[in-house]
Amino acid sequence: MDNETTCRILVVDDEPAQVRLARVKLTALGFEVTTFDDPQIALDAFVADPDAFHCVVADQSMPSLTGVELTKHILAKRPHMPVFICSGYGIASEADTTDTGVRQVLWKPVDWNHLAQLICEATSRQ
Repeated sequence: MDNETTCRILVVDDEPAQVRLARVKLTALGFEVTTFDDPQIALDAFVADPDAFHCVVADQSMPSLTGVELTKHILAKRPHMPVFICSGYGIASEADTTDTGVRQVLWKPVDWNHLAQLICEATSRQ
């Protein structure tokens, strides 16, 4: 990704308050943020235009599609897409996500500055 391009992030969390918080925090940090509170609708949007996003930030514990399941579908379309999972619970450890393609597990409450740094590092390699 070049320096002229604003990093576009897909954020998925089934809790509307978390979606709003992520949009506010990440937008304030300079990112272009698209949010969904339904993982299936988010996946449909991604599949419709997989190049519309530079990375994905998803909650792990969501009904119908967990963050790890969502990651598998996303990586089937874009194998090198950086995906970060945020969780208050639901994943025993980062080791549980090693073979799924998840870049990193972040524990809630999210340190937004740290996440921004990880996103910048991951997307600068694309």
